[in-house]
Amino acid sequence: MRLNQGKPLAAVAVLLAALLAACDLIMPSNPNVSLEDAIGIAAGYLDSRGIEAVFARHSGMGLERGRWVWELEFRNVHNQRIVYELYVDVDTGEVVKFETDY
Repeated sequence: MRLNQGKPLAAVAVLLAALLAACDLIMPSNPNVSLEDAIGIAAGYLDSRGIEAVFARHSGMGLERGRWVWELEFRNVHNQRIVYELYVDVDTGEVVKFETDY
């Protein structure tokens, strides 16, 4: 039995897409929380802890603890070497991870 070379490859592509979708590994194209909203949420999170910082940059979306998040970086107002990294869930707006780098 001879297989058509194009069909097995197409079947593998369909299977891979289904597996990625089932595992939530496909980046959301229309997140519930916009980048601008995530920056505001992160700024409020820092402010509520008495941390004076300004938004520096973002790294887009990434997976953190199995959840799609906005990856954000803020810098301390008084010492620019202190960097705060916040990961804001793109669906719920929850800060799922917060780190300080000196």
